[in-house]
Amino acid sequence: MPILVSVDGLGLGDFEAFKALIPRTRSVLENYSLHSLSAKPFKSAQPVWAEIFTGQPWFKNGCAGYSKPNRSLNKLSVFNETHLLIAPTIFDTGNSAPSVVINVPLLMPNPKRRIWLSDGSMPISKSVSPDSLRQEPLFRDYTPRPFADITSGPGRKRLNDCLDVETRRLQCARELFARNNWSSFLWRLTIFDHLTHLLGLRFLAAEDLEISEAIRQFADSLDSALFDLASHPSEELIILSTYSHVRCRASMNLNMLLAQGGFLKLDISNITESREKRFTIVGAVQDGSSPSFQTLRSMEGRLDCAKTLAASPVSGCVYINRSAVFEDGSVSNQSYLGTRQRVGNFLQTELTKMFGQSFVIEASPLNDASNAVVPEFIVSIDEVEFHDMEGNCVSEYDLPRTTHSSKGFLVLPQKYAKVADDLQPVQMQDLLTQCQSMP
Repeated sequence: MPILVSVDGLGLGDFEAFKALIPRTRSVLENYSLHSLSAKPFKSAQPVWAEIFTGQPWFKNGCAGYSKPNRSLNKLSVFNETHLLIAPTIFDTGNSAPSVVINVPLLMPNPKRRIWLSDGSMPISKSVSPDSLRQEPLFRDYTPRPFADITSGPGRKRLNDCLDVETRRLQCARELFARNNWSSFLWRLTIFDHLTHLLGLRFLAAEDLEISEAIRQFADSLDSALFDLASHPSEELIILSTYSHVRCRASMNLNMLLAQGGFLKLDISNITESREKRFTIVGAVQDGSSPSFQTLRSMEGRLDCAKTLAASPVSGCVYINRSAVFEDGSVSNQSYLGTRQRVGNFLQTELTKMFGQSFVIEASPLNDASNAVVPEFIVSIDEVEFHDMEGNCVSEYDLPRTTHSSKGFLVLPQKYAKVADDLQPVQMQDLLTQCQSMP
């Protein structure tokens, strides 16, 4: 199995600047081929990695976002591999040696089959597995991410925290790689995603940033690590990015749009209680710090499900509130198809008015007899950030510097030269499986 290193957050337009920061590895990459990776309609890591792991689209593997409704559109669970409708079939090779999995979404600890370092997205206390790793200082001090809100606090401190976390992760990756007791190796970096959020587009090419020297120092360490991986005697290195960044020109709340269409009602009776609970939870998670303004304005968990026909509890995902799927659902089997058609037509009409042709709505097939919890529609709008806060349906003010784009890339060794220039995540599994047997 090839060694996979993910640099999520970088796009094709960043690749030359990225190579310039890693001169030793660049000499190896000159013999590699560059391919685009299109994950549309998705712009976030979880559903893209689910398609890579399973080789199946979202409506078959069940993953459409960071979380999923749990028996109600008002209750969400963080999505992990146990929720997949199709088990992942790559990376856990069945070999006697374990797989190394570092900072990868969805995948859970499995001491018998994986050496696992958390990406910080799971609601579990464990960050390293197996537990024996925690006896070693390097892994005992591993932190998956800077847990403070990346949008608050002094800017330089946030930048340094991101670099410190990624530097420790790099050290862990190098140590695990050097031990050579693994059957597959998957390492995901998130520093480029974080820094693009904080510094803006094309920061890699900038030379006069206050933090430029710190970035170069990190890049030197990364270059050395990647060169070692690329020099492995029996496995080849593949570099990929599952999404990139573009400028953000607007933010949008799909739930506000659905409310305007008469498909959604909010329960205004529990706003105070909801905010108090959120205040307590965030304070506990962030060592007593106050929740952000955005956290307190969140509409999560505030649907009046008895009067709601459709909602978007997960970013970009629209679910019909089916009584056959959700315990407090309001749409019967008899009215499901009509409701689904009305919601789809409404979204198409209203989004066309707002954004012209710069959006896509992808619908799940109608042949699902299992009542699986997958959204009826996935909405993706170019250069638009989804949110779920009180306020306007669409806003062009107080925007983040960037938002995610569904365009990533793959850098493949020469033996993959016949692979198409443009690939989709669902093709990755076959690509890796077929090419594993190539000479």
